[in-house]
Amino acid sequence: QHRYGRQGLASNICVPGVRTLRVEADGTRRKPFIVREVVLAHPNDCERIARLHVKKQTNFTPPFYGSIISTTDNESWKHQRSEFSQAFLPIASL
Repeated sequence: QHRYGRQGLASNICVPGVRTLRVEADGTRRKPFIVREVVLAHPNDCERIARLHVKKQTNFTPPFYGSIISTTDNESWKHQRSEFSQAFLPIASL
């Protein structure tokens, strides 16, 4: 971020990434391909994007399957989050 951005650690940057598994709707597997990923670091941009775009990237799906960390299904995520929320409330967990 210091090297490529103009706002230090608050710089949003674009980095290359590789997608290794791509399966078409008909089950055909495709070769790995390069994508551009945006890393948001500016606090105002992070807050705005988090409010407007809640769907997660698919890059966590292979290692974590459909867990709360990796699900791209917003309804599933909301359900999982409601199940886990009590565990993260300090007073309720004592």
